[in-house]
Amino acid sequence: MKNCKILLVDGDPVYTDEVSEALKADGCAVAVVENRAAAEEALAADKYDIVITDLVMEKADSGFSLAFHIKKDHPETKVIIATDVNSRHGVKFSVDSEAERAWIKADAFLDKPYRCEQLRTVIERL
Repeated sequence: MKNCKILLVDGDPVYTDEVSEALKADGCAVAVVENRAAAEEALAADKYDIVITDLVMEKADSGFSLAFHIKKDHPETKVIIATDVNSRHGVKFSVDSEAERAWIKADAFLDKPYRCEQLRTVIERL
């Protein structure tokens, strides 16, 4: 996980501060942006190993749209979608099957709130 370059996309500064500090403590370089447009600008300007994005930002499908854009233009970049939609609405997203990976375009999902240890485990599996 050390020397990993991560883009964290989320509009909640409390969440991004906590997660970015934990990742930096693990030796990762972390850039933080608050929405899809800023993420696309960051991806155009620099290369990232992993993007961790919220599912719902300025639009309900912003996270899915961003993941699609990343996999189309930066296929080597891993995408983790972090969301509280699962816990709030009972909707279960996963990438457990080929069919789900084909349309979701994410490498992993994390249910918010999650512990930093869970994020580390997901990153190590990528």
